Amino acid sequence: NSKLALYAQFNGASVENKTNVDLPLGSYDLGQFDLGLRVHFLAPAKVVVPFVQGGISARAARDDRFDMEFGSLGFAVGGGVNVHFIPALAFTTGITWSVGNVDTIKVGGIEESIDDPFRMTTARFHVGIIWFPMR
Repeated sequence: NSKLALYAQFNGASVENKTNVDLPLGSYDLGQFDLGLRVHFLAPAKVVVPFVQGGISARAARDDRFDMEFGSLGFAVGGGVNVHFIPALAFTTGITWSVGNVDTIKVGGIEESIDDPFRMTTARFHVGIIWFPMR
């Protein structure tokens, strides 16, 4: 409806190490998927509609040089603003933070538990177009 929306977003990145150190995960690929609920304020009466969002987040990283990968589940929170061209279509921008613990890693196809899990936090800035099919 005009106040609440389910959202899903996918992000992908390739991170490259610019140092001379050849350490695992110095250069790697990262994929992230979020699924959650977005709350719109001032909708549908205003052209500019701020929002907050929260949900679950899953991510995976892979380094092909070392045949290593890991992932984590966690939570995502964020907010932003929609600027409506028409009631059903808007320009959207915002930021999302995700956090989760990594407790397993797979090297050479063998999965191992990590004795001391580490926290993985990401922040993503997004810009795009959003469509509200029910309007």
